[in-house]
Amino acid sequence: MLLDAAVQTLEQPVRLKCLIKNKNATAFYKSQGWKFEMTGTDVTGRYYLLKNQ
Repeated sequence: MLLDAAVQTLEQPVRLKCLIKNKNATAFYKSQGWKFEMTGTDVTGRYYLLKNQ
């Protein structure tokens, strides 16, 4: 999987932003074991900051 390959090449822990309104993406990251650390807002809208385990 592309996500697994990217995570393996980056310094750990890996963090990413995911827009809250992107329900499919948030469900995917949750199913992959990513932890929701916090919420925030930027020019693109409200987002979750996620961290891999």
